[in-house]
Amino acid sequence: MLQAQNDDLCESDTLPAQRASTREELWRRLNRGRDFIHARFESSPTLPEIAAAACLSPFHFLRGFKAVFRMTPHEYLSSCRVERAKFLLERTELPVTEICFSVGFESLGSFSSWFTRFTGSSPRAWRNGLEKQF
Repeated sequence: MLQAQNDDLCESDTLPAQRASTREELWRRLNRGRDFIHARFESSPTLPEIAAAACLSPFHFLRGFKAVFRMTPHEYLSSCRVERAKFLLERTELPVTEICFSVGFESLGSFSSWFTRFTGSSPRAWRNGLEKQF
């Protein structure tokens, strides 16, 4: 637990603020925004909504989020959706199209593109690969 806290403090040092207390507060707010994304990834939260949850302007939130998490909020949102889709592909028999819409993607093409970007294989290949393991 202390190691995780130390890692968090090291990551907060990457934020563009002079005072340590400002960096820590910005770190907390960015994590609040990340948690907001994670909790509402199925409903397509917008950048202004996420930034408001973090009590930051959209531009300031976007810049800080990318500096800390090394991806944009949209990329993080998509990664949350892909992680949930992987879970559903592994544990249910739902069709890929139904999984696509249930995790918040609006088209099968964008779902397949993001899924392939994060996993290296298509959703169908992911599911078929799992079946071969058992």
